[in-house]
Amino acid sequence: MHIHGVHFQVISNGQDVAEAELGWKDTITIDCHRPRELIVPFRGLNGRYVFHCHNLEHEDMGMIATFEAI
Repeated sequence: MHIHGVHFQVISNGQDVAEAELGWKDTITIDCHRPRELIVPFRGLNGRYVFHCHNLEHEDMGMIATFEAI
């Protein structure tokens, strides 16, 4: 999963967060059996953001959406 325009940190993934997952990211691997919690500092950058799968086959099949930070 990739979020345009921001960096985020994984704070929970259903178990201990691996050291490789610590730090700021703009793309992470999602496992449908392990929920992820992220912290995303928008810092006053309100508006619409795009997120999508970076697997091109998935992206081509419409795995892309927007959300609004208010």
